[in-house]
Amino acid sequence: MKILFIHHRLPYPLHSGMDKITWNLIKILSISHEITLVVPVDYRFTPPEHIEKMQSLGSKLIVVPVKFQREFRKWHVRYWGRFARLILFRPSLISDHFFPVVAKKINELCSNGIYDLVHASSLATAEYLNYSGTIPTLLLAHEVHYQLASSEIPYRKDVIRRLLLWLNCRVFIKYEKKSYKSCHRLLALSASDARNIVKLTGRLPFLNILPPPVESDSVPHSVLASSIRSHDPSCIAFVGGLGPSFNQDAVFYFCRMIFPLIKRRIPQAKFYIIGENPSSQIKNLEKNDGIIVTGAVPDVRPYLERAAVYVAPIRYSGGVKTKIIEALSMGKAIVASSVALEGLPDLGEGVFRVQDEPHDFADEVVKLLLDDELRISLGTRARDLFERSYSLKVLTPRILRTYEEIGISLNINPVL
Repeated sequence: MKILFIHHRLPYPLHSGMDKITWNLIKILSISHEITLVVPVDYRFTPPEHIEKMQSLGSKLIVVPVKFQREFRKWHVRYWGRFARLILFRPSLISDHFFPVVAKKINELCSNGIYDLVHASSLATAEYLNYSGTIPTLLLAHEVHYQLASSEIPYRKDVIRRLLLWLNCRVFIKYEKKSYKSCHRLLALSASDARNIVKLTGRLPFLNILPPPVESDSVPHSVLASSIRSHDPSCIAFVGGLGPSFNQDAVFYFCRMIFPLIKRRIPQAKFYIIGENPSSQIKNLEKNDGIIVTGAVPDVRPYLERAAVYVAPIRYSGGVKTKIIEALSMGKAIVASSVALEGLPDLGEGVFRVQDEPHDFADEVVKLLLDDELRISLGTRARDLFERSYSLKVLTPRILRTYEEIGISLNINPVL
């Protein structure tokens, strides 16, 4: 197939799970298909080497110059702008990532009739599918946003915030229902997301589940074995983009409710918060002893290598937590909430320590920090689970088979 693939920004550097999924999908699909990636790029914030790295992936890259709207406006202007969009049933996720010049470019490319499929990488780019003309469309539902908004409401005490979340949920119900039903094929990244989509839209015969390809470059076994055994036994890590509210909540929840319990028993314990876009409130957490906020880093693996325990204290969310898969790939002992593991198709046996109460969560972390043998055992099981269920070596044939079935269902020759 000749696939026109649309992402909301240049996927490199691989800061988010969505970027990693797009990067790996393009790498995998390029084995059997001809991929053209269209992305908006603001050259003021995009070094040329990032574009060159993306071009090295083997697909054709079409860059559309735009100017991203940075959050320089006063808070009340942003607040009322977002409120107005909600009233108009226009999710900010769509408004913030839609550029008419990109839509025009997609329409121009599709009018040539050379593509077999137009592929949106997430709901953020679903609007562009309206400019595909008569070419079949495919949407990858990276998250089910109405469910994400509704799951957050119980954790917000502020009345205005709860109202905005309710409005956001209401808007996404309408927008997602329309988007899911209007595309020719739909992909979800987990069975739980597929169930939420079906709950919203009714049975969709064109819905498939795609295993999430989030592996970073493979870690040599010699380095991995060293990582499992030679970490800092007082180091705890959390990795995740700090823009999404569920990751912000997880960080504050751990720092306020769990980490103090750990410090009482292990005074030298350190907690690393690793991820892009930390707010000023998150940065202020460094005033507490043992908390380190790194912000965005070029590669999270050195930080994971140093960590003895990876934590995922997520209380609400949706979709697949891609950073957990990365922790599995590094052979980390993992303590997670039940919510954090909801989207994973294979949890293995005895790989995760799962706790939802602060004291129980802290007890598990302390136990792992103090018990080298248990920690190493869990790390080895984690890597084994990754190799068995989440490595690109395992997922590549499954993903290619899924797209072959999509091509057949759309009467497209799936192989060049």
